[in-house]
Amino acid sequence: MHLPVLVQPIEGGRFRARVGEPFALSAEAATPQEATKLLADQLEQCLRSGSVLSSITITNGATAHFDFVPVPEDEWFFDAMREGIAENRAREEKRS
Repeated sequence: MHLPVLVQPIEGGRFRARVGEPFALSAEAATPQEATKLLADQLEQCLRSGSVLSSITITNGATAHFDFVPVPEDEWFFDAMREGIAENRAREEKRS
C-alpha cells in the first residue's frame, strides 16, 4: 500500500513527515529521510498492536443488475469454441 506523506521543513532546521486519515500521524527529525523512517515505524507499530487495514466498495446507491442470457445452441461462434476446447482436451489427454 502506498500512502502519500507530506514532508515539511519546520523550525530549527528540522523536518516533519505527516500522513493523513485514517492514521493522522506525524514524526519530526533532523532530515526528511529520518522523519519519513520514524513515521513508517509508527505506522508499523500501529498495525502490530492490533489495528487492521480494510477497505469497502460502495456505489452511488444504484443496485447492480446483470442479465444472464444463455448462448443459443446453434450459435456458430460458440460451436467453433466448443470444438476447439474439445480438440485441446483430447490433445492434453493424449499427453497424460
